[in-house]
Amino acid sequence: MMRFALRDLFWLTVVVALALGWGVSYSQLFERLRVRGRHAEALRMELYHASNNRFDEEERWPVDWELATREIP
Repeated sequence: MMRFALRDLFWLTVVVALALGWGVSYSQLFERLRVRGRHAEALRMELYHASNNRFDEEERWPVDWELATREIP
């Protein structure tokens, strides 16, 4: 039968806490990168249309107002 000391329990707690902290940090970073990518793509399309002098209303892409009103992280 395996016996665990209190020290082993503390180490396990530290490892689990670090793993959870890194997981939460990574998910927040991934979300910021996703939003930043959407901002960059929207800006790239507007610059593409402006460089080709394409300002006709039927050819313009619809504005994503949720994206336009969010602060760039």
